[in-house]
Amino acid sequence: MKNINKEKFIKNGCVAIVIDPNYGSGFSTCYSNDNTGCEKDPVIAELVLEREEYIDKTFKNYNWEKDEKIIEIDQKIINHCKNKYGSDFFIHDWGSKGLNFRIEWVSEGYSYRITEHDGKESIEVDCTDWKIA
Repeated sequence: MKNINKEKFIKNGCVAIVIDPNYGSGFSTCYSNDNTGCEKDPVIAELVLEREEYIDKTFKNYNWEKDEKIIEIDQKIINHCKNKYGSDFFIHDWGSKGLNFRIEWVSEGYSYRITEHDGKESIEVDCTDWKIA
């Protein structure tokens, strides 16, 4: 069961947290100081999940570069971010591979923080003084 509200995307008691696991410029960590909450944005989460599901079902062992559906979903994510967070909101596009966001699931109410090294993001869960899912 999923629940989408204005603040977060919840499925089976867990909150979808959007991260960029590749080196470059971290999606969630670029804006952590201004508290945009972009990592919990339910619209972005739903689009990332749609993208992952499409890739899993369509391209098992196929190179999905420059696929029109992937480009369309990526553009929806970019447009949403620009509209909601401002035109200067930066998203690292991996060229022909497109965006490379992933969902990490954190139990609702648990604390978490997103760490990054050279833009590669990961999540640490359940420590004090961290964000709450």
